[in-house]
Amino acid sequence: MDATPTTYRKVLLRSKSEAIFIRGIELIGLTNWEYEPEDFKVDDWVPDFWIVGSYYHPEEQRRKVTSVVVEYKPAPVTPSYKDLLKKRFIKILDRNYCVTPVLACGSAFNYELPREVWSLDEQDEWEFTTDSWIFKKFDEAKNYRFDLDL
Repeated sequence: MDATPTTYRKVLLRSKSEAIFIRGIELIGLTNWEYEPEDFKVDDWVPDFWIVGSYYHPEEQRRKVTSVVVEYKPAPVTPSYKDLLKKRFIKILDRNYCVTPVLACGSAFNYELPREVWSLDEQDEWEFTTDSWIFKKFDEAKNYRFDLDL
């Protein structure tokens, strides 16, 4: 199935899945984002999003500040893709950017697929979680009428 390019906030995204993903991010209060940020380009690849801001973390009952570069995929990825992505993220970190690299995998359309979030820890190893703020408003975001977006 081919991706359906979707416009959101006057930005043309490659897929409706990406639009739903970033809409969900906005619903938790992170409205400062950039799509395919060229500042983080590695060879011929750029991450899908750079997200900066603060949001309320209900489990910790406080606001948290974040700066993340996110590669979003609507389905789980292969180990070889994770290895390649890790190398790309390390190149970004080697430039002394103060960001957290994140791989977010999850579908708004297929509930049989797991929602996973991987981030690089301080030793540049993948750290896995299934309970992340990234997908908190994902289901609500899929109900947005992107066709009416101005």
